Amino acid sequence: MAEQGAAMAAARVAPDVQQSTRLMLWTLMIVYILNFLDRQIVNILAEPIAKDLGLSDTQIGLMTGLEWPRISGNCCSPGSALASVKPVAPRLPCR
Repeated sequence: MAEQGAAMAAARVAPDVQQSTRLMLWTLMIVYILNFLDRQIVNILAEPIAKDLGLSDTQIGLMTGLEWPRISGNCCSPGSALASVKPVAPRLPCR
């Protein structure tokens, strides 16, 4: 009986928590899709970029492989540092 009551209590989540959870899920999904498209566009345009800039296959491989996370990380670091300057109170209640 106690297990059923606990399950029912867990099933009843506040609507604002459900809404913020869904919003976060959609936001993360959109960011993932944009990240995927960004990587694919670079790979699709690799040949024209190589011809235009006179890059070798090794340089194109570095551009699409090893260097991509480093460049992406360096571009995202200022944004993450800016976001962590001012601490924000948690929106979701800790239960």
